[in-house]
Amino acid sequence: MRTTISADGERQIVHPDLKPDAKLVDLSVVAEAERPAALEEQVARNNDQAFDFECQTLFRVRVYRLDHDHHVLMLTAHHIVSDGWSLSLVLRELVALYASGYTGGQSGLGVPMQFGEFVREERLRREGGIQGRNETYWRNVLAAPLPTVELPLDFKRPRVRTFRAGRVHRRLEGD
Repeated sequence: MRTTISADGERQIVHPDLKPDAKLVDLSVVAEAERPAALEEQVARNNDQAFDFECQTLFRVRVYRLDHDHHVLMLTAHHIVSDGWSLSLVLRELVALYASGYTGGQSGLGVPMQFGEFVREERLRREGGIQGRNETYWRNVLAAPLPTVELPLDFKRPRVRTFRAGRVHRRLEGD
């Protein structure tokens, strides 16, 4: 979340003190009946805002306050720094932190770790433990040639593909 991309797109630059682009947008001042439209407009504006790869974090956080007890959290991440797996981790951690803040309990997240430390730990796990055995097993299983599967065809295929299509009309009963 402290990473920018060089102008040539070749390097990641991790900044020691780059703050996330986080803002609170107070929509509680808008008339209650107009808040859904105002929220939709704010979300669209956020989605249309381009990322500045060199100067700005590639992860944005917006909290829209609808009233004292109702807020909408919006996380926007450029696809160059996120994927479904990493975003699911962020969401899981946010839920854990929110729950621990709400109940006053422990989040259970453990000690924060830099990516380099994570890579070293993963490498150690791979070289010695169960990961190595699993990898060996699957390499052996997948080394065997796959069998050829002959599936029955509904009609003989033409030598040249034509892309002609047809329609089939059927009425489906409820049951």
